[in-house]
Amino acid sequence: MIRVIQSVGSLAPETGGPARSVPNLAIALAETGINVTILAPDLDKSLSPALVPEHELITYVPIPIRFRIGMKPLYIPELIHKLEELCQNRENLLIHDHGLWLPQNIMVSKFAARQQIPLVISPRGMLEPGALSFSSFRKRIAWLLYQRRIIFRADAIHATSTLESENLLNLGLIGHIRMIPNGTVLPPKGDWYPKSTKSALRILFLSRIHPKKGLINFVKTLSNFQSNKWEFIIAGYDEIGHLREVQNFANQAGVGENIRYFGPVDDQNKWELYKDADLFVLPSLSENFGIVVAEALAAGLPVITTTGTPWQDLNRYNCGWWVEPSEMGLTSALKQAFELPQDQLIDMGKRGRKLVEEKYSWEVIGRKTIKLYEDVLSRQLSSDYKTGNE
Repeated sequence: MIRVIQSVGSLAPETGGPARSVPNLAIALAETGINVTILAPDLDKSLSPALVPEHELITYVPIPIRFRIGMKPLYIPELIHKLEELCQNRENLLIHDHGLWLPQNIMVSKFAARQQIPLVISPRGMLEPGALSFSSFRKRIAWLLYQRRIIFRADAIHATSTLESENLLNLGLIGHIRMIPNGTVLPPKGDWYPKSTKSALRILFLSRIHPKKGLINFVKTLSNFQSNKWEFIIAGYDEIGHLREVQNFANQAGVGENIRYFGPVDDQNKWELYKDADLFVLPSLSENFGIVVAEALAAGLPVITTTGTPWQDLNRYNCGWWVEPSEMGLTSALKQAFELPQDQLIDMGKRGRKLVEEKYSWEVIGRKTIKLYEDVLSRQLSSDYKTGNE
C-alpha cells in the first residue's frame, strides 16, 4: 500500500489555492486506500482555521514555526524531526511537496535526497512567467543559489496544465514532468443554471485580489459598456492592499457604483455567489490552473478568462471565452456575452458542467495521481511521461 507525505505551505484558506486543492487531493487518494499525511506550518492564529480533511486514512501534522514574515515561515526546525518520525518505515513511501522558494521546500527536498526517499514536486504555478515577474530579482538569485538544483533533483514534477508543462520544459526540466490538472469539488445538488431576468448581467470574480489577477484591466474594460448592462461582484482575500487600488480606479472610471465588494467567502457561501451570477470572469495575467474557473463551470456558469490561464477548453467545448489578457480581448468576449440570449448562456453553462464532470472531478484526478506515484516508486517512467504528456 502506498504511503504519501503531502507537504504544503499552509492549509489556511487565505494563503491560496493549494490550501484547498491539497486537502481535496488527500481525500481522493484516501478514498482509494492510500495513507496520506499532510505536513503544514502552523501559521498565525489570526488566520482562518486550517482546511483539514476528515478521513480515517488522513493524518494532519501542523508544524510549529519559530520565525516568519507575514504568512511566510522562515525558520521551522521541528519539520525535520517530524519527517524523521514519519519516515522510519520507508516501504512504498514517497513525499509530494507543493510550492517553491520557501525554506520548507528546501528542507523537504534536502531531507528526501539525504534519506533517498522519492520526491514529487508540484510548483503550483510558481515557475510561470507571470509569477516569476513578481519579485523577479530575488527569484533569479534564489533560482541560481538553490531552487534550480532542488527541482532538477526531484523524481517527478507535477504540472497542472499543458501550458505549465511547456513552460517547465522551456526551463530545461526535460524527462520527468507529468501533467495532471487540479480537481474540482462538484457543488451541492440543485439548480445551478442562471435564471436572472434582470437586464443587467451579474458578473462574478472570486479569487485572491492581487495585481496578477488583472482586475484593473477588467474594470477598465467594463467602463466601455453602459452601466445599466452589468453588475460586477468582487469576492476574495485582499493581498498587499490591492483592493484599494481597484476601488480607486473604478471610482475614477465612473463605474464604482456598479461594483460590489464581498471580501473573503467560505466554501458554503461561495456556492451562493456562483448560483446568483450569470457569468464568471478570471482576467488573470498568469495562472497555472485557476481552480475557480473549474468551480464556476461546475456551477453552470459560462466563463471569461485569458490565455494566461490554461483554459483552452472553454473554446473547445463552447462554454466560455478564452481570450488575450488585453482590453481588446476582454471587450470582445464581454460584447458577445452581453448579446447572447439568456437561454444560450444557460446552454453554455450546462456544457461547462459536463466538461468538469468528465475531466476534472477529484475521482478522476485521484486515479491519475496514483498512477504517477506508482511510476515514481517503480521507476517505470514511460515515454509519454518523459515528454511531459499524459
